[in-house]
Amino acid sequence: MAVYMGDGYTKLSTGKSKLVVKNVDCMFPRTIDLVERARGGSIITTRKEDFETVIQQAATMSTRELQSVVVEFSEKGMSFSIFNPEVGDYEQKNIAAKCEIGENIEAAFNTRFIGEILSVTKSEYVVMRVKNQESPLYFFADNVEAFIMPMRI
Repeated sequence: MAVYMGDGYTKLSTGKSKLVVKNVDCMFPRTIDLVERARGGSIITTRKEDFETVIQQAATMSTRELQSVVVEFSEKGMSFSIFNPEVGDYEQKNIAAKCEIGENIEAAFNTRFIGEILSVTKSEYVVMRVKNQESPLYFFADNVEAFIMPMRI
């Protein structure tokens, strides 16, 4: 077996087989930094059952390529929308939620990730915190603390 490390790639070869791997230099944010980014943001409280129902409906409208749902947090509650040219559009407005919010926030999140968090949450109510459209959506309930990074659409 031969190993060669070039500028930006690594090549492994053995006999007739070769594997070339592109080296990617990146840094992932530390978890504590993500949590800090969500602190001081708006607080949203909603019934888990209502939230879960809307996310399940939105997930049926998503495809493998488009798994995001746009969530708008406002004083009226939460609104959800998906614009998918392949399947159709989905919109659910003003889901009951107590939003302690300064100004409306609109961000896209992966429906599957939200669904997974809600599936392990045992509380009747889910509390979320979000600062702006670029900060994580931070969930906390009796037995769960989690966050989801927003998607860029």
